[in-house]
Amino acid sequence: MPLGEVTRRRVLPFEGATGGVSIQETYLNVTPFYQRTVTPVAHSVSTLNGTQTTVSSNHPSWRTRESGSFKGDIGGPFSTTKRECIGSPVQTVLTGANGTVKPFSVFTYIGPIYPMQPSSMVFPPSVSSSPSQLNALGAQAIARCSPANPTASVTTFLGELVGEGVPKLISSGLKGLGQMTHRQRRKALAKEHLNYQFGWLPFVSDLRSIANSVLHAHKIISDFERGSGHITRRKYSFPPIQTQTFTTAKDPANPYGPGAGALYLSPSVSGKVIRTEKTSIQRWFSGAFTYYVPPPDSLRNEIARGVILSRKLLGLDLTPDSVWNLAPWSWLVDWFSNTGSVIQNWSDWAIDNQVMLYGYMMEHSVHSYTYTYTGPTGFKSAASRPTDFTLVTETKQRRQASPYGFGVSYEALSLRQKSILAALGISKWK
Repeated sequence: MPLGEVTRRRVLPFEGATGGVSIQETYLNVTPFYQRTVTPVAHSVSTLNGTQTTVSSNHPSWRTRESGSFKGDIGGPFSTTKRECIGSPVQTVLTGANGTVKPFSVFTYIGPIYPMQPSSMVFPPSVSSSPSQLNALGAQAIARCSPANPTASVTTFLGELVGEGVPKLISSGLKGLGQMTHRQRRKALAKEHLNYQFGWLPFVSDLRSIANSVLHAHKIISDFERGSGHITRRKYSFPPIQTQTFTTAKDPANPYGPGAGALYLSPSVSGKVIRTEKTSIQRWFSGAFTYYVPPPDSLRNEIARGVILSRKLLGLDLTPDSVWNLAPWSWLVDWFSNTGSVIQNWSDWAIDNQVMLYGYMMEHSVHSYTYTYTGPTGFKSAASRPTDFTLVTETKQRRQASPYGFGVSYEALSLRQKSILAALGISKWK
C-alpha cells in the first residue's frame, strides 16, 4: 500500500420499509361479538444493506493551489466501490376474509410487498476494469491526444504505397457484372467494398493530411515551437458502454410480504420475477504534457530540430512506431492489444523529449439488477403490486500515470529520462 493511502469502509443501511402490521378482525355470534388483533410484521432485509469501500490518500497541496498556476502533480490514485439498494417499497394495503357467515375473520395487511424474498435478491458484481486494463486504455488515450503526434505520416504513406501500390480504380472490379453468376457478383461486390473501405478511403485521407500539412506548414511549426517548454492540457473520452439484458430470476414465484392465507385467492396463482441487468461504463483521460524543441544555436541542435519538426509536420522519420505501422500484420495485433499505442508513446518520449506533468485515467462503472414481479399476484386485492427493487454496484477509480506513461514507476526510468525530468523541473513523480 503506497505511503499515506487509507482504506475506509462503511455500511449503507437499507432505507426502505422493513415491516408492517397484520390486523385480524373477528366477528362472532356470542360475546364479545367482535375482536381486533394487531400484530407487527418484520421482514428480514439485512441482505439489502449496502457497503462502500474507498481507497485514497490525502493531498494537502490541493487545498492551497491557486487558480491559473501549476504546482505539479498534486493528485493521486483513488477508488471507491458502493453497493446499495435504490428505491423504497410503498406501504400497501391488502384485505381478505375467510368467510361471510359468523364466525368469520377479516384480515388486513399494511406494509411493503417484495417481488421475492429479500435474501434471494443479490447485488451485481463490479464491472470495473483491472489496473492492467486501465493502464492499456491510458496508453491508447495518450497516443491519441499527444501534442507530438505528426500532422501527417508521409513515411507510412510512402511505405504502404511502395508495398501495396495505388488502390484499384473504383468499380474496376465490377466489369462484366451482368455476365457473372450470383455467387461471382457477391464476391465482386465484396471486393469492391473492401477496395473502397481499406484502399481509397485511407489513401485519400493520407493525401488530404499531407496537403494540409504543406499548406499550413508555417503555422504548424510555429505553434509547435511556441508550445515548447509550456503546458499543453489534453482530454480524451472513450465511447461509453451501455448494455441491457433480461433474465428470469424465479419462475414460478409469489410476492413476498403478507402471510395470512385469507389475503390470497384459492386456488393460489403465481407469476414470475424478471431481472433486468444494466451496465454503464464511462472512461476518460486527462493530462498535461510538455515537450522540448532545442533552439537553433548549434549544429547538433539544428539537426535535432530538423528531426523533431519534420516528424511533427509530415511524419518523416523511421521511428519504432512508423516501422510498426508499416508491418503488414500490425493492424491485427493492435486489434487485440495496445502494442501500437505503447510504441508510439515510446517514440514521443524518446524523440520529442515529451513528458507528462500529470496524467490520469478515470472510469465510472455502474452495474444494476432490477427485480420486477410480473403476472398475477394471487392477492384478493388485485390492484396491489410488489415494488420493483434495484440493487446497484457502482465503482469510481482513478489511475495516476508517471511522466512517461501508465504502469511505469519512477524507479524504472533510465538516467536519460530522469535527466529530462530534472531539466523540466519534475524532480519526482508522486
